[in-house]
Amino acid sequence: MEGTRRDSATPTTTSCTNTSSSSRTHGRKQRLIYLECCYLVVFLLSLPGPVRAFFFSSSPPSSTPLRQLQPSWPAPTQRTMSRHTAPSMLLRRWMGSTPTPDSTTPPRSSSSSLSSSTPPTTDPSNLKYGGTHNGKEVTFKASKSAECDVMEGIRSLKDYMALPPSEYSVLDADAIVRLGEDSFRCQIGSLSFFGYQMTPILYVKVNVDPAQGKSTLNIYKLELTGSRIAEIANGTFQVKARNVVSYRNTAISTSKILQSTVSVQVDAQVPRGNMIPLHVLESGGSLVIKGVLKVMVPRFVKILAKDYENWSSGDDSRRAVAQDMPEKLTAPKI
Repeated sequence: MEGTRRDSATPTTTSCTNTSSSSRTHGRKQRLIYLECCYLVVFLLSLPGPVRAFFFSSSPPSSTPLRQLQPSWPAPTQRTMSRHTAPSMLLRRWMGSTPTPDSTTPPRSSSSSLSSSTPPTTDPSNLKYGGTHNGKEVTFKASKSAECDVMEGIRSLKDYMALPPSEYSVLDADAIVRLGEDSFRCQIGSLSFFGYQMTPILYVKVNVDPAQGKSTLNIYKLELTGSRIAEIANGTFQVKARNVVSYRNTAISTSKILQSTVSVQVDAQVPRGNMIPLHVLESGGSLVIKGVLKVMVPRFVKILAKDYENWSSGDDSRRAVAQDMPEKLTAPKI
């Protein structure tokens, strides 16, 4: 009897185990299908115009011989995609733009549609940010550190780091304007953000800690200009960014290392109608900010080291030293 009961219970346990394993397998398949769909959307959006027209044409030109279609394809150099093309298309979809019918667009049923089709353009009037927050956000994060060796002169680096902001040099007169004793306005030039021209204007407040020998530059406001899209995006994001400037000693008493550590976090609202996965948007935006910091932070440290060199030698003019240097506080095009 006991052997019979054990035998009858065994199939029940096996059935539960099989059901649980089947459920996990089904969940993994669903996740893989979702990822494949996301990759397919990105791939289709990054296709050149003629190829995309061929795939999405409702009535493909099957009656036209293949040898007649070949001359209409772009030259190999025209089909080579820039590394900015795919991210630009993603951002256009993210910003909520929709292609509008154009009388100049030929019918897709004709063979000329393969050569005349172009990617949809972005009309700023189609951007749709709701009057109230819709609960969806993307976060762009990036950080960068850089350092530079300096030799102390008549005045020590510790005294330089303890200077009040009112005695700061603007470093680059073309980019920085003093607003008050401890506040500055910084315009780092035009930035190509996913193919769109934007000019960031940073408002910075400086806090000095003489005991620790460091100063912290906090960005308390950010404005975007340079294009219609940049102006529409104003007010739809929050920025948390700071630059901590400090130094450390070395084995040689007169040799110091000046260092700067920058961290940036941008929380941006997602417009209505977004169809792109949020993780794709976040990774793309973070890569752009990282590319800017990779160039800007080392430049800033070099200019600051030059300013200290002048000040430590007894120069109290506090002139903008970047005018005599190849490094400028201008943003690279990413």
